[in-house]
Amino acid sequence: MFITVTIQVVILMILMLLGVIIAKTKLIGDTGIKNITDLVLTFVTPSVIIKSFIREFDVAVLKNLLFSFLIAILAHILFIVLGIVFVHSKDKVAERVLRFGIIFSNCGFMSLPLQQALLGDEGVFYCSSYITIFQIFIWTYGVFLMSGDKRNLTVKKIVLNPGIIGFLVGFIIFILWMLWSNRS
Repeated sequence: MFITVTIQVVILMILMLLGVIIAKTKLIGDTGIKNITDLVLTFVTPSVIIKSFIREFDVAVLKNLLFSFLIAILAHILFIVLGIVFVHSKDKVAERVLRFGIIFSNCGFMSLPLQQALLGDEGVFYCSSYITIFQIFIWTYGVFLMSGDKRNLTVKKIVLNPGIIGFLVGFIIFILWMLWSNRS
């Protein structure tokens, strides 16, 4: 397992180094980089999540998925509390940014390839629950934290983002598979 993790971290580091080289040499311009990032976040990440849900339905798996949702919610609440308790600054903008950094990781973009390599579709399946909760918190509390304005919170931002859409499509496939396999 250690070797697999090491190899995946090295691969991710090489990809990041490649990105830095491409950006520094202007091989791909800012618009191209933005387009590639949008492609990965909008289509690749949801596709990986959806693929992880294509599996035999099992009640135990559903219970574990719901439990992973609960753990993800509790983790985010804990991070919010830790940010409030430990991060204080006279510069309120810096304070908000530091709290945001404590609460929100780069869980989707970097963790999915690692989860896929280490734990396969099973890892991505459970990781998707964390990403879903992450997306809900980032588009609610995260937006409020950074802007300080509740008016920036919209149902559209919460529901219509790639992580949530990928999870919902995958979950529907998972449930439909259960209905299809239990129809006899």
